[in-house]
Amino acid sequence: MRLWVYVDTKSSGNCVCVLVKPNMTAQEMTEKVLTEKNLSAADSCLVLHEVVMGGALQRPIHHSELVLDVTLKWGSWGEQERRDNYLLLKRNILYEEALNHAIPPLSVFGEAMYSDLKMKSFKKYMLSMSNARLTINKNEGSVELASWPIEDISWYLGSEQKRQPPFSLNMTVIHRNEDVIRSKDRPHFGHTVSFESRDFYIKWIAAMLVAEHVNNLHPSLQSSSNQTEEDNSTLVLID
Repeated sequence: MRLWVYVDTKSSGNCVCVLVKPNMTAQEMTEKVLTEKNLSAADSCLVLHEVVMGGALQRPIHHSELVLDVTLKWGSWGEQERRDNYLLLKRNILYEEALNHAIPPLSVFGEAMYSDLKMKSFKKYMLSMSNARLTINKNEGSVELASWPIEDISWYLGSEQKRQPPFSLNMTVIHRNEDVIRSKDRPHFGHTVSFESRDFYIKWIAAMLVAEHVNNLHPSLQSSSNQTEEDNSTLVLID
């Protein structure tokens, strides 16, 4: 399968078409694109992203993830939810800052605005990311409103535009094993958390990274470069 990877922005028209093998990781795809663009992996801060919902939501893809797993899951999404999805290689300052704070063990607690699949507005709740589990309570010490182990969810930076979150820093969470199809009863894409504090937002992302990839936060440039040399012939540049 061939997939296009846009560089910096989709509107730039700058993209590379990559022949994707079943075992290709995000790290290997990143190295291929960097090589084609004559960029050094050691000097580059570019990260491969999964971009969905017309660009409103972006997910930095972990370097060990299989690229086909990322894109094939869109097949179970509704037509409106998958039609504008694509892969993007770009720099992400928020993600870089979060990685610098992602030092295990790391647990984060605090208040943020939250809205689920059905809610028409955002309300303030107590959130925690601890023991590889995201938990939402109405207030500190109250009964859980929602709780998911980190391995059961995917999280995206941003919010569906029509939700009109109260703040500019947002994260949207979806269940990995559920079809993503909006309906009259469930009109929204995922569960969205809106953060007033940039510091809390960065720490929250860091805690999510630690929970999900505690022993594998950073890629190995050497192994990826070797793989790039072996498969370099699979690259085609699209002007």
